[in-house]
Amino acid sequence: MRYEILEEIGAGGFSKVYKVKDRNIGTIFVAKEIADDVIAETEIAWLKALAHPGVPRLHDVVRDGHTTMIVMENMEGDTLKEVVKKNGVIDTKRCRKIIFELAELLSVLHSQNVPVIHGDLKPENIILLENDKIALLDLGGASYLGEMPSMLCGTKGYLAPERKKGEVHVQNDIYSVGRIMQYMITGCEPSYLSTYKTEEIAEYFHIEENVAKVIVCATNPEPEKRFVSINHLKEALYENENMSKKERQKYTKIWFVLALLFIFSGFLFALGNALYEAQLLIVAGNTIAAVGFLVRKAEKESAVKILACEYSVHIFR
Repeated sequence: MRYEILEEIGAGGFSKVYKVKDRNIGTIFVAKEIADDVIAETEIAWLKALAHPGVPRLHDVVRDGHTTMIVMENMEGDTLKEVVKKNGVIDTKRCRKIIFELAELLSVLHSQNVPVIHGDLKPENIILLENDKIALLDLGGASYLGEMPSMLCGTKGYLAPERKKGEVHVQNDIYSVGRIMQYMITGCEPSYLSTYKTEEIAEYFHIEENVAKVIVCATNPEPEKRFVSINHLKEALYENENMSKKERQKYTKIWFVLALLFIFSGFLFALGNALYEAQLLIVAGNTIAAVGFLVRKAEKESAVKILACEYSVHIFR
C-alpha cells in the first residue's frame, strides 16, 4: 500500500481520520476514510474547488469498494477543541481574533458566485495554525445556498435548528459561529447548556457585554433575527468595538482637557484673589466634565448597538 498509517487522529459517524506517510515521496498527509459515497464525493468536489490557504489541498483519492480515502495536506496545529481541552477557556481578546479569522474564511465561501454553506462548523473542524490563523476541515456537509442537502450532517449544539428542516442559507453557519464563540469562552459544549438561555449563560460566565450580545444575536433560534451576513457579525464583534474605543478616546478627551483647563484657570484666579471669576471657572469646568461623562456614556451605548441586534435580518424570506 502506498500510504503508511502512522496514527488515528479522529473519528466521526461516517469517517475515520489518520495521519499517514506517502511511501513514494516520504511526506506526511492526513487521510480521511469515508464510508459514505455521497459525503466523500461532496468533500472531494469542495477540496478541488476551494483554493484557499485555510482549506487543505487535495493530494490523492483512493477508493476501495464503498470506502473512499481522501488524502490531503497536513495542516499543522491543534483543533480548537484540543486547545480548549489542553489550556482551558480562551480569553475574550483571543476569541475575537480567532472568530475574525474564521469569519474571513467563511466570507470567501459565502461570497462565491453561488454561496457555499459549510453546514458542519464546530471546534473539531477548526485547526489553529501559527499566529491563530485557522484552517477549516470537513467539507463533506457543505452545500450551495438554497440547495437541499442530500444528507443531514451536523453536531448537536452547533447545528442550526432550521438546518434539520432542510433550510440552507448563510445563517446556518452564523449560528454555528455563535456556538463556537460560546464554547471558547465557557469551555462547555452547547448541548450541556441547552436548558439555559444564551443570556443566562453569558451572565453566569461573566462574558463581556459586547461579545455576549454578538453570541445572543448569532444564536437566535429564528434565522431572520440573526446577522444578515458573516461580515456583519465580524463588524459587530471586532471592528465596531475597536473603532468605537478609538472614537471615545479621541472625542471624550477633548471634554476632559477643557474641563481641566477651566478648573486650573479657576485656581489661578483664586490665587490672585479674583474669587468670583475663579468660582465661575471652576463651576464651568465641572459642568464640562459632567458633559464629558454623558458623552462617554452615549458613545459606549452606540458602541454596543448590537444590543438591539441592529445587524440582524429584517426581511429574510
